[in-house]
This record gives sequence, C-alpha cells and structure tokens, in this order.
Amino acid sequence: MKKLFLLLFFSCIVSISFAQTRWHSESYKNINHTNFRHQHIFLQKLEKHLDYRVLNAVLFFLTNELRVKKGKHPLEYHEALEITAWNHAVQMSKHRFFGHENKAESNRRTVEQRGHLGGIDNPFLKENLGYIVNEKADTYISIGEKLLNQWKAKKESNDLLLSDDNLQLGCGVYFAQNKWHAVQVFQAFENVKPRQRADKLPN
Repeated sequence: MKKLFLLLFFSCIVSISFAQTRWHSESYKNINHTNFRHQHIFLQKLEKHLDYRVLNAVLFFLTNELRVKKGKHPLEYHEALEITAWNHAVQMSKHRFFGHENKAESNRRTVEQRGHLGGIDNPFLKENLGYIVNEKADTYISIGEKLLNQWKAKKESNDLLLSDDNLQLGCGVYFAQNKWHAVQVFQAFENVKPRQRADKLPN
C-alpha cells in the first residue's frame, strides 16, 4: 500500500511538472527546423489561452525550414530579436496600425529604437510584417504556415526571408481583435551585441 501511494504521489508530481512546462529560450537548443514538426507542442489546437512563445517559435522554425529548402543557411535564434518582434506585434494591435513606423509612441518609431528597447546594442535590423484573420480550428503550425505563405507570395518579403545577409532571427505573433499580427526581425551583417533591455518576452 505504501509503495502504491508513493507511486501515485510521484505520478502526480510528474504530471504537474509537465503541465507547467512551457517553451523557453533554451528550448531552441534542442529543437530545430529538422525536427519541430514532430513536436506535440506545435501540433496542438489553438485554445483560448495562447502560448505566444510557442507561436513565436513555430514561425522561427518554419522560416529556417524554408531557407534550408532554398539552399540558404539556417538563422540563429536570439532572444532580443524575439522581444523586439513580439512587442511590435503587440503595438500594431494595440494602436491599430500596420507598418514599420510606430507613430503612436515616439520611443518606438523605428525598428532601431525598438531593437534598443529589446536589448540590441548594434541593430542592423529588417522586418517582415503580416496579419491574418482568426480561424478557430487552426493549430500553432497551421497559423505559422499561413503567415509564412503571405511573405513567400510577396517578392520583397520573400527576398528578405532568403537574404544571405541575415544571421539571426526572432519572431513575434500576437492575437487581438480577431487578427493575428506577426513580425519577423532579422539581424544582418554581425551578431547581436546585447545591452540592457526595457521590453520583455510574453508571459
């Protein structure tokens, strides 16, 4: 009886641990563009409580998957680029605009300013922006694929996706007002040099 109790207790601990497990920046070290499609976390149906870090990650891996298929090098993940991308997605939704220039908040007007807030000391940044109308049956991967397909269909966006100048990437997706706003922030020419950041990752 004591052994059974301990087994059940241990099982509960494990279940709670897995239930509380979320996507972290360190997860990019274990999963990449070659194996992400087999991960259950990306195949989940979208629920009311969204995990934005998972959404950001799936868009990152889809981008690298495309680049490698086209004979390009995969891009390195950087947390500061994800912070920069996600916060601009939030800003576009909050202030109801769509563009690279944020006229609503002067300290976020340019992508370089947003990069500094995200923790980038040397911003050589380019952005892709996109949005789609919500479809409730979508999974994390299918939402990412629809966003990526928008960029693939536009020459300027597709050229940026496949640019040889790009070294690092961070993606951000935000849902509100029945729209998915998405941002890719690419760092070109040299790797990100970190600085103190003011903005944060999604909770």
